[in-house]
Amino acid sequence: MNKIVTLTCLLTLSACGKSLPESGDYWLELQNAYGEWEKTILITGYLDDYHACTEVQQALHKWNAENAAIKRVYRCTPA
Repeated sequence: MNKIVTLTCLLTLSACGKSLPESGDYWLELQNAYGEWEKTILITGYLDDYHACTEVQQALHKWNAENAAIKRVYRCTPA
């Protein structure tokens, strides 16, 4: 059943002309105090690693907004 739903979603997106993010692993990177990007977490093994990476990024952004004295900036980049 999950395969049918996934296939349907992929076909629907392609029919609308929207492109999917590249498949493959993604790095969650942290911007340090010097403005340089540091590889922090390697996201791998998910059907959509980009989506998994952005979920972690959003969770960290929310946690930082509520708890951290220093606000960190994160981004997802292809590995």
